[in-house]
Amino acid sequence: MGKKVIIVLFIIVLVGLGVMVFNFLTDNPDYSKITYKGVEYECISNDISIVTMQYENVWQNAITQIDKYKKAEVYEIQGISNQELLYFHNPLMIGIAPMGLYKKSDIEIDIKTDDSVYELIIHDYDKRIQKTLANFNTNDKEVINSIIALLNNPAENVTGNILNANEEYYMLQFLSKKYNELSYNFHYVENINGNYYLKTDTKIYKIDDSLHNLLIDYVWIGGVSGVIDAIENDIIYINSERYGYVGVKSNQNIFNSRTGAEIRLENVNKGDTLSVSFEYMKDGNIITPVDNITITRNITGEELKEELILNLVPSNPPRLHVNTLAIENIEIISKDKALVTLSFMDLFEEESEKFDITVIVNDKTEIVGKGGLLNSIDKLETAKHDMITIELDVNTINDKNPVATLFSAYDS
Repeated sequence: MGKKVIIVLFIIVLVGLGVMVFNFLTDNPDYSKITYKGVEYECISNDISIVTMQYENVWQNAITQIDKYKKAEVYEIQGISNQELLYFHNPLMIGIAPMGLYKKSDIEIDIKTDDSVYELIIHDYDKRIQKTLANFNTNDKEVINSIIALLNNPAENVTGNILNANEEYYMLQFLSKKYNELSYNFHYVENINGNYYLKTDTKIYKIDDSLHNLLIDYVWIGGVSGVIDAIENDIIYINSERYGYVGVKSNQNIFNSRTGAEIRLENVNKGDTLSVSFEYMKDGNIITPVDNITITRNITGEELKEELILNLVPSNPPRLHVNTLAIENIEIISKDKALVTLSFMDLFEEESEKFDITVIVNDKTEIVGKGGLLNSIDKLETAKHDMITIELDVNTINDKNPVATLFSAYDS
């Protein structure tokens, strides 16, 4: 009898706990609108945020806790009077209390006209690392108004995830003129397939290319590269897949992308490929670079091989692009010397010619095995199926067999 009572009580407790959990999960009130101290507030944190909250630790100095409401902490925002805007913080981070930025229902917060915006900041999220691209202020009303007009007339509302590795991702942050601590935030996405989107926390809009075309007139939204079509009056004209036919002012240093050596403009030729980053394209389709111009020369055969061998010579600062090689043959002469034949291709062409070079690895060569197996000449065979990185002694690159100062492999 006692056991039956215990079992029944245990079942009642389980049922009671189940009901409590069910009520907890299902009784989740809508806090998009609340009444606080007799005043109706609406949550606006989906598209609008406190500017100083976007910077680590700084936001805490911009808000002051004044109350508690339905398990949420209530904060006033510095510089905003009459409690027109309040920030509610829910320490439990679950939907049983208000969370976010709230405005009084009878006030308007919008970006319909330039009268509500005093600055526009455009950020680039390169691998989600924020980088400021441009600032527009009241002197750039035409730009700001044009972008606002596009934002206020989006096209279709879409669903699903639009972000992956193939998209360019930006944030348009409009700073409020009336509420200095607020910004209106829109995420702008350019799809590699030629689609364009605006994204808030709650909605995704597919738009046409109007914003893209406007931004490339004013803002750097990526580097530019293309095959050189002509060189006239110190301007290099290229056909860019992203920007079309554009000219690049050659007022920056020009470097060989393979060797790192500086190139004079007169040695740059039609058919070479140019790459550069730029900040503004305000002067029609003429780009003013903000960084060095790099040229990948359109060459083949022995001339290309010479550049690729020069790529194997260490430089200061180190080159951005360093070639890797494959071992074709190893001939160990002694414990202090070996001849290693390596094959390699162009860094910038997928269907490049294949070249080979036989280098000397000797007792002065630094031998590095990432896996710990390769540490001497007699163990070079452990790296035979790996991709190899080498550095050559600049004084020997014209020899039949240049000397390797570094021989590095994964030796896995």
